[in-house]
Amino acid sequence: MHTVLEFLKTDTVVALLVSVFIFIITIFLVAKRWIGFSVTVLLLVFAITAGLAISNHRILECYLNDYKKDGLSDASQPAPFKKQITQAVEDVQDEVNAEKENLHHLMGQVDEIFDQLEVQKQKLQSFIAETREKYKIENAAETKAEESKKDVIK
Repeated sequence: MHTVLEFLKTDTVVALLVSVFIFIITIFLVAKRWIGFSVTVLLLVFAITAGLAISNHRILECYLNDYKKDGLSDASQPAPFKKQITQAVEDVQDEVNAEKENLHHLMGQVDEIFDQLEVQKQKLQSFIAETREKYKIENAAETKAEESKKDVIK
């Protein structure tokens, strides 16, 4: 029994159990139709990623420890790297400012278009009102003419 517990505590088995657990929950949720295709794919990818991360956590720890040691031993390296990062951030900030200026210009054009649309809308409404008035006047004149013809005929 002790050997079985030791076997279950190994990284590979824990990774497999976690992945299978997430997989079973995902299949259950799909069978009940509680989640869609995209969430299903996301959960299955997460199951695989979790399994790989658990089984390889010692490799990741060694890599991170080596990276920390290398970073502490070479103190002269970050200065040029910091300059490159600063330059890259400044370049990105310049691009963002240029895009922001373009966006302000574009928004100004959109505002002008909306103003023109409003003027055209008002012109159209006044034209419709004038046309209605003319139609009412013409319709009234035709009605009077027809009534006078009926009176003449009688």
